[in-house]
Amino acid sequence: GHTNLDNVSIAGVTTFSEDVKFTGATSGRDVTFDKSDDSLGFADNTKLKFGNSGDFELFHDGTYNRINSINHGLIYRAGFFHINNGANNESIFKATQDLGVELYYNNTKRLETTNTGALVTGILTATSFVGDGSGLTNLPGGGSYGNSDVDTHLNRSSASSGQILSWNGSDYAWVADNVGSGSTAEVRSNTLTVSGVSTFTGNIDANGSLDVDGHTELDNVNISGVSTFGNNITASGTSRFEIASMENAVLDGEIAHTGDADTKISFPGNDHIRVEVGGAYAANVYTTDVRFHLDLTPNQDSNIDIGTNARRFANVYADTYYGSGANLTGVTGSIAGISTTGTSNFANIQLI
Repeated sequence: GHTNLDNVSIAGVTTFSEDVKFTGATSGRDVTFDKSDDSLGFADNTKLKFGNSGDFELFHDGTYNRINSINHGLIYRAGFFHINNGANNESIFKATQDLGVELYYNNTKRLETTNTGALVTGILTATSFVGDGSGLTNLPGGGSYGNSDVDTHLNRSSASSGQILSWNGSDYAWVADNVGSGSTAEVRSNTLTVSGVSTFTGNIDANGSLDVDGHTELDNVNISGVSTFGNNITASGTSRFEIASMENAVLDGEIAHTGDADTKISFPGNDHIRVEVGGAYAANVYTTDVRFHLDLTPNQDSNIDIGTNARRFANVYADTYYGSGANLTGVTGSIAGISTTGTSNFANIQLI
């Protein structure tokens, strides 16, 4: 019959042939072995604990089943681990030894790890992508790419022979190469390398630096700023080199005629201009005077004056004077061809 025992000490084996109930200190939190169900049942919030300090516990809180690893990590050891839905008819997660991990959405596999990386089925959205994108295909035409990203982010396989890359205002696109046919299409690039001949029929607007290492032929150049030439400037044929404002023209070298290297204008030093003809000095110009190394000869006889009546030289120093002295004034004495009224001193006068 019914027996109430306050304290029982059993040293051997105890066998219970019917249900066994362990009553918790809190009402409703009991543990019962149900013989008819062959199960050990834990009421809501009745916990199964492991460890000296109850570090690991399992229980149902009335809504959720909970697994708590309070003070340490949780290690699951198995060669195969699956998580299915409550009805056990859909996969959610699969992990298989030596085969990888699979993630599912509504029983459809979306992500899978492989021996070389990962595979994504469907759309992959991220704030940014880093790495080699050369293998990307079927990129949308309405995207926006920076100049430096064109080579790696544009599907080059979509280009046909004879097409070039062009910016249409919102995206890069492959278009027909209409160079020389009057097309108004533009080609813009941070770096452009041309190994052959390039012909431009319209304007070229270079807002930055232009570095030309080889030969360049320009029919007309208009320079509004400062230009520095590190080598010779040659104007051949009927062309000419004009400087509209000498205020901004700085020459640190020589001006020479093509094919006649010993005829030139040079600047040997500060405040000094030299003119050479045939390898010999013709004139040197200084701030104090002009020194001639050749005779001053008019192009026709007796038709060139030195000075004018309104602008005369202050003094003329010479060893010998030739020609008529009829217009000399302030000269005294009687010399054939000269009428003098004042006092004059002559070191040597030769009359012809």
